[in-house]
Amino acid sequence: MTSVHIDGVTIDDGSTVEGVLTLTSLTGWRDGVDFRRERTPRPAAHGEFSAKGWKSGRLVRAEFEVLTRPAFGVSHVEALDRVIGILDDGGEGELFVDEGDRQLTAMASRYGQPEVTEIAEGLLSAVSLRFLTPDPRRYGRSTAIPAAASLTLFHRGNSAALPVLRVNGPSAGYSLTFSTGDIVTVPGGLGAGQQDVLTAASQWVKRNGSTVPLLGVTGHVPEVPRGVDVVVTVAGAPSVAADVVDTYS
Repeated sequence: MTSVHIDGVTIDDGSTVEGVLTLTSLTGWRDGVDFRRERTPRPAAHGEFSAKGWKSGRLVRAEFEVLTRPAFGVSHVEALDRVIGILDDGGEGELFVDEGDRQLTAMASRYGQPEVTEIAEGLLSAVSLRFLTPDPRRYGRSTAIPAAASLTLFHRGNSAALPVLRVNGPSAGYSLTFSTGDIVTVPGGLGAGQQDVLTAASQWVKRNGSTVPLLGVTGHVPEVPRGVDVVVTVAGAPSVAADVVDTYS
């Protein structure tokens, strides 16, 4: 059983009769994504230099049927207008896919034009919508790890996760040491009841809700690899807490 929810519209798998939208196909969501990498030829030699690959955005196509009857309380034109208007402002919205045993999300925008094929006039149409997720990763459950002097970071996905760490004051300067060998040092100025937020997605530290470039910060928070626990220990501050989201490729 699979259902898709985006921009206030739910497209289910047809297992209920409460709605008029029946999902018939969802492609690109469970597939892997392409990689891009720089190609630099070796001067006067065979081959190319090795370069790290980066994942490309994910293209998802949702195909579904729009069925209306007088008992549903909505006309066929109104139902089509609603689905064609999904994310038509050009912005992004959360694409939520419920697969029964897990629920995953990604930020998506519309890609291309909607395709509508009328099957039974005024009653049944087939619709195809495409979405682009610039960040190709899919995100599941978030695990909140309570504050302590030492934490074990983990997640259940199949791709590297970007942990969010919260360091509580007071502190005249602290360091975070990771089992990966990474060390982050942050200067003082963190008062009692105050909090720093650090993440692998950014080199900056958010202090008391404001993102500021703190002078003297060195190192960076590492990713949490798939299937590998990462231990982090704080020195110079009372405790550190963490949130790690299950991350899937």
